Amino acid sequence: MLRGDEKPEQLSEKINWESVDQYELENENGSKILFADVYKGVQTIVIFIRHFLCFTAKEYVEDLAKIPREKLESCRVRLVIIGCGDVKFMKQFRRDTGYWAEFYTDTKMGLYKLMGCKTTPDIGNLSSSKHAKSSAVMGIIKSAIRSTNFPGEWQGDTNQQGAAFIIGPDHDCHFRHIDANSADHYPINKLLDLVNIENICFMKDSGVITV
Repeated sequence: MLRGDEKPEQLSEKINWESVDQYELENENGSKILFADVYKGVQTIVIFIRHFLCFTAKEYVEDLAKIPREKLESCRVRLVIIGCGDVKFMKQFRRDTGYWAEFYTDTKMGLYKLMGCKTTPDIGNLSSSKHAKSSAVMGIIKSAIRSTNFPGEWQGDTNQQGAAFIIGPDHDCHFRHIDANSADHYPINKLLDLVNIENICFMKDSGVITV
């Protein structure tokens, strides 16, 4: 399962399961859910993203939305994204990205910290990303246009970086990738490889299924 130097048991030992399990997230309607119930009983791809106006996060989630629902269901894999902006921004972000799967937010960013996510203003090298389609200038312009839906409001911490995990169905962490910067999203096809799901052909990453 794991691709990297750390073994799953080593990764699992680094997570304070008692603390993360009892951590409360919110969905788009403001209802609360314990993180333990997010991955309960099923292997789960958990993606932590940056603020809701981040163009690299938006473009990454747009590609996550292209994963066929039936492929995940047939392999008994759950897909979850967790943001750090206020609940009121979530429905617009879902509309902007076309994302269809489970979606929660952690406005206090406590779970981000518990899971080891970084805070840094570093954008990184956009050309190295498999999922960032916009240049820095165009991305910022697009974000500014989207911000007009909620003028003058921050949609999360601009220094908060994301991460990718594969956890569950119990207290097992099979894989983790902590984003070093805004362009450091883990390639989606590599995540799909880890859960034995056929690759997808994205704009910047070749695969098997054309989307």
